[in-house]
Amino acid sequence: MNTSSPARNGQAPVGTVALPFTVDGMIPGASVVIFWAASQGLRRPPRPVAVLLVGIGATIGANLAAGIGDGWLGAAGSAWSGLALILISDVAMWLMGTIRGLTQGDVPRPGAGCSCPPPPTSLAAALPLARAELRQFAEPVGELALADRFGTLPP
Repeated sequence: MNTSSPARNGQAPVGTVALPFTVDGMIPGASVVIFWAASQGLRRPPRPVAVLLVGIGATIGANLAAGIGDGWLGAAGSAWSGLALILISDVAMWLMGTIRGLTQGDVPRPGAGCSCPPPPTSLAAALPLARAELRQFAEPVGELALADRFGTLPP
């Protein structure tokens, strides 16, 4: 049983209830500001980044301390939620940066070892590819067959 709760250390009940919101609240609060800055094309602002780091450290530290009474596995399990939040935030930051780059005209790089041709960008380019694919399976390749397959009516 964990005996290091804030209530047992003389903290008022209101403080005991509010403490997790204040510690964990630093992370989404700072993340919103960092996301906004990223959406505006601004560099990561230092103060919100510092608040984010302090919030991450406090959350992981508090979770580790809460789980330490249950051994290393309990501590690791308790700290996992803080680590998961960090990883999710990092993925969201990557996404914001990628979206910003694409809107500014960056060309996405294909994945390593990708030998796939680029997808067709017009119907005129897609039709010969579709017909070739259908021929491989001895399917009808005429205009009516394609219109039926795609659920459209021919002109």
